[in-house]
Amino acid sequence: MRLYLKSNEGIAIQSNYSRLLKSFQKTDINIHIGTVNYIDYNEDYPYLNNNLLSPYLHKRLSFEHEHEIRCVIWQKLDNNRMKVNLETGGIEVQVVLNELIENVFVSPNSPKWLTDLLKDVTLKFGYNFPVINSSLSDTPLY
Repeated sequence: MRLYLKSNEGIAIQSNYSRLLKSFQKTDINIHIGTVNYIDYNEDYPYLNNNLLSPYLHKRLSFEHEHEIRCVIWQKLDNNRMKVNLETGGIEVQVVLNELIENVFVSPNSPKWLTDLLKDVTLKFGYNFPVINSSLSDTPLY
């Protein structure tokens, strides 16, 4: 858990490719979704194929455990459909969270109040995805 958390208060969002695709149903921005290829940059070169998005879908081999999916927007920035935030370099994309999120897992080291707070907030804002305490620290059955 320390791989991604600097404190005990952490969450992980569970989703999948199908949910990710469905979550973009309210946007008219063309979004390309692809799995990340993990390569050894000393031996492989991601720019050698004919796919212009290829450089954005590669990552160092040491991150292979992440099994990452990336979304890439490939459009002219002068398109009026997109709002670019120059401070963060981001583009606002409308996402349907109930479609995207299957579960929210709370770190097993988090205090109980965090789980309770997350459950209350998700219900208050009308979301129906489960908030679950992670079982990563549970004793195995075998």
